Amino acid sequence: MRSLQTSLVISIGKRLFYGLWILLILGILITCIKNPDILSPEALAAFISRYEDTMLFMFVLLTLIRGFFLIPSTPFVIGGTLLFPDQLVMVFIISMLGIMVTATALYYFSDLLGFSHYLERKYPKPIAKCKARLTGANATLLVFGWAFFPLVPTDIICYVSGLIKMPFKYMFLGVLAGELILVTAYIYFGAFIPVSFLS
Repeated sequence: MRSLQTSLVISIGKRLFYGLWILLILGILITCIKNPDILSPEALAAFISRYEDTMLFMFVLLTLIRGFFLIPSTPFVIGGTLLFPDQLVMVFIISMLGIMVTATALYYFSDLLGFSHYLERKYPKPIAKCKARLTGANATLLVFGWAFFPLVPTDIICYVSGLIKMPFKYMFLGVLAGELILVTAYIYFGAFIPVSFLS
């Protein structure tokens, strides 16, 4: 009886947590639609620079948590080049670390909520197709393509990979390869683009 009550409390807790997470993401999405400049590299750099004594700490913190709200890393990487133009290697390391930590956390976070079982019951055929594609020989290439394509959030593929229980190494290597190229390009070009063109 006690174990049944405990599992019920855990189940309700998971649903509540998941609901709050979805609400936060929707809130951020609505805010960004109403005010699209809020996530421009210039705006992010201006926000972080308010914390003059702890700018580096704020940059690291925001780089690490932004993925949990499915906010793209692009404005943060370019914003980092605006904040620390003489420390581009540091911006690269922090950006890559943030992306890979977020990718790993989202991969394991998805299954922690138990949402994968719900999706498998609700949508067995689409999930089976997704599993076949993301667990086959070309899985790493698919994740690489997704991570490399700048118009879609890499965090989504990490979350989906966790949901369908794709082997972690395929997801990790695909994201790492795709983001290495993308972040390098952002840092190189971001360092030379005038601030007025980034908003």
